[in-house]
Amino acid sequence: MLEAQSDRILALVQSATKVETEIETHTEEVATGLDEDFATATAGWGEGQPKPDFRTQLKALKAKLGDSREKLSAAEEHTIGLVRQGVELRVERSELVEGLYEDFSSMRRTVEELYRGKGKGNVNVFVVAGIQGPTSQKPTKLLRQVDLAIKHLHTPGLEFPASRFDGTGLQPSQLLQVLEPYSVSMHDVQGALGKVASELNASRKEKNRAIEAHKTTFKWVARNAESLFELAGEHELAERIRPSARRPGRRAIEVANDSQGESQAENFQDGDAQNGGAAVQDSAESASGEGGSGEPAGEPKPTSSQAVDASAEPAPSPSDG
Repeated sequence: MLEAQSDRILALVQSATKVETEIETHTEEVATGLDEDFATATAGWGEGQPKPDFRTQLKALKAKLGDSREKLSAAEEHTIGLVRQGVELRVERSELVEGLYEDFSSMRRTVEELYRGKGKGNVNVFVVAGIQGPTSQKPTKLLRQVDLAIKHLHTPGLEFPASRFDGTGLQPSQLLQVLEPYSVSMHDVQGALGKVASELNASRKEKNRAIEAHKTTFKWVARNAESLFELAGEHELAERIRPSARRPGRRAIEVANDSQGESQAENFQDGDAQNGGAAVQDSAESASGEGGSGEPAGEPKPTSSQAVDASAEPAPSPSDG
């Protein structure tokens, strides 16, 4: 989805760039033609009355469109930057969760074995060390378990019972040395992820507004420039920058070319389907001994479009799953 959205914005930027280039390239010749064409119409104007300045108009139109294009690109780049931050933070969090899960699980098993009472089964690890079980692999719940353990281990005067093995024991401070750095790092990453998720929502809204504003600006800039080109007799140039009524923000000539390409692709696919049907019929005749050697046709090899990468995973988003 993100890639498709970026492609659409790229198309808008390319259309705007093309219109800007056409205006900049042909401003002088179009303005000269308009000056000559309007000379008769403005001949009767009073002394000192300014004549139309077509060069300034064209330059202003180009500048307006360029400013809109830059704002659109900046909004897209900001959103992409936030998505990248979210991905990096999720990778960091995954690494923290993996290490914390292993250490916290080992800690629980160690406490269970060291402080297990004779004939009484396993001691309650949550009572002894504040360690809940089973250990969660979900970031938010795992962090909650760790925070509860840290709070318990900081209880004034807390001492663990006698160990099953003489001389072998644990101190609350030893467990805290392992858990507290993880907790600090996890809280930092979780907080950063929440902030990025909030900023990303705001950024997407701003980007959507920039898209709509740009489409409007493109339409009126391209229409005005097209009108000036037409008035100057530059009909071919006017056609190059004419805005599409069907796809706002794009040039009509681009949309027409895209539609033609899509139509050709559909015809090509239809032809493939017909050829495929003929191939199936030939295989059936060959397998039944009609019109062939009488040997069954081999199974067709799967094409690349049929192959599915089972290891592929969707790109993560900054929000906490």
